[in-house]
Amino acid sequence: MIVKPQLGAELISELHKNALSTLGYQNRIAPGKDIEKILSESIDWVAQSSNARGMYLAEKVAGINKKEIITETGVIRSPRFARLAGLCKGKRSVVFMIATIGDEWKRGLGTDASVLRQLLFDTAASEAVELVAGLVERQWRAEVESKGLKASLRFSPGYCDWDLKQQSVIFNALDARNIGVELTKYYLMIPEKTVSAVAVIAQDVPAPAPCAFCRKDCVWRKMSYQSKR
Repeated sequence: MIVKPQLGAELISELHKNALSTLGYQNRIAPGKDIEKILSESIDWVAQSSNARGMYLAEKVAGINKKEIITETGVIRSPRFARLAGLCKGKRSVVFMIATIGDEWKRGLGTDASVLRQLLFDTAASEAVELVAGLVERQWRAEVESKGLKASLRFSPGYCDWDLKQQSVIFNALDARNIGVELTKYYLMIPEKTVSAVAVIAQDVPAPAPCAFCRKDCVWRKMSYQSKR
């Protein structure tokens, strides 16, 4: 399924809020006028120039062992994700997704952009693609819930014990060229403002993240999930 999300006024407001938070402007700390001006320009340009696109596909899980989740188009090699899938009840599937905003936003930088302008534009673009990924996820999640099923959180290659090289599994499942995305031999995506991810689908997903059975001192820990073991 290919989708083309729209960054409307409400999402632009959210984009501005998220960008400020990422830049460290929180708890009533406001940016200076110069920074706010450039940030507003970057957000407007990114929102108007973004070619937001996404795609997703759900595949049945063919098998699970202690280290892998096996699907028709590839094997997800992650002991923690495999354990998460193994704890699920009922028939299980994996949804593969990719979302991007393209490269047009870079034209707003001009030919001699200051370091500050580059930072603010890059921040706006990074937050924009996360919003687009969220919109793509919202669509496939609605389909999942309409069938009375549940889904885990989405996870990208490089997260937890899932190696970055596993980008190839997602690209084997999805023909990303249809939305203008390519994977380099170093497993990096072009355009750079692109998000890829997977999630587990089942009748019952007792733990939304592998954090439930990972060490508690992990700096990437999402929440203190409790697994039903």
